[in-house]
Amino acid sequence: MSIRVLYAISEDWFFASHFQERALRHHANGAVIGVATHHGSSSLQKNDEFHKFDMDTERGSLNVVADVRAVFQLSRAIRRFRPDILHCVAMKPILFGALVSMATRLPCVFAPTGLGYLFTRNTVFTRISRVIFLQILRLALRVRHNHVIIENEEDRQSLVASGIVRAEQIHLVRGAGIDFGRFNPSDEPDPPVIILCVARLLVDKGIREFFAAAAQVSAMRPEVRFVLVGDIDSKNPSSLTHDEAQRLATDSAVLWSGPQASVEDFYRTSHIVCLPSYREGLPKVLLEAAASKRCIVTTDTIGCREIITDNVTGILVPVADSDALAGALLRVIDDAPLRRQLAEAAYDSIKHGFSVDDVSTATEHIYDLACKS
Repeated sequence: MSIRVLYAISEDWFFASHFQERALRHHANGAVIGVATHHGSSSLQKNDEFHKFDMDTERGSLNVVADVRAVFQLSRAIRRFRPDILHCVAMKPILFGALVSMATRLPCVFAPTGLGYLFTRNTVFTRISRVIFLQILRLALRVRHNHVIIENEEDRQSLVASGIVRAEQIHLVRGAGIDFGRFNPSDEPDPPVIILCVARLLVDKGIREFFAAAAQVSAMRPEVRFVLVGDIDSKNPSSLTHDEAQRLATDSAVLWSGPQASVEDFYRTSHIVCLPSYREGLPKVLLEAAASKRCIVTTDTIGCREIITDNVTGILVPVADSDALAGALLRVIDDAPLRRQLAEAAYDSIKHGFSVDDVSTATEHIYDLACKS
């Protein structure tokens, strides 16, 4: 695949966690990869495989001056890198890429991931942002060489039914892909039961419900341990503050481990993985949990139910219901055979079609379509 692909993405750490492995596969297949992003962490500093450009996006705000600056930064990156494909991830990079594409006819692949806050909240800001986002996306997709990558079937059907995108322009690519060399099945550790949540500390990830359920369960099963891996995200409007997160963790007896560069060992030392999110694209944490053969308790919502079938490959509970979450956790805490049965079924369900190689191959096919349209 000898093409030049420029990723436009809000944060370097999000590229590193969700797109880097895929991009490295493209690079190994001959592609030249550029990344235009906000370099706010050290995630890409030591990676020489990618050409790196600045695009300082202010997530969660309507700062027009900052947005105009980011569009100019992206335009400058395009002039310098001269990509064949612009791969835009999340709301603002999609908006910026759509504007650039309409002006230059550069083929774009739009990946609307990370839109939970935009679609789960009904504030003035989110209503305005939704209208702007969907209308600009609709205009950009009038150009036939532009395509959309979506992570779950429900979102795909919704976008087609709304008329925003034609069926031939939208493609299902199931998440970021799993490296089965890193995430592989292991037997449950010895008791006590450990319940793991891996997530940014966002209201929309169900973090408050996780803390509330942990407090309920700990009162009845004090030997059970709860572990939370993840950081606050001050640029996300639904983020907890550090002080609030620390207080809730202390009050609910949750061990908050903060952000971790590697999470494989956390899965191996846990018995149950919990993600009480309000909405997802295709949650990487649930794929990692399934690949590690761990019992999953999550919410009955878009994205999560793409992976989990209730009482078959895991347990689904209503969104924003800490009592139901606590009840489901108690059920699998007390029933080790059920935990193992659900974990085995989840592992079997993702063994095929969810690897990094599968996702990379599917993405390369979409790049080919965009270049040939």
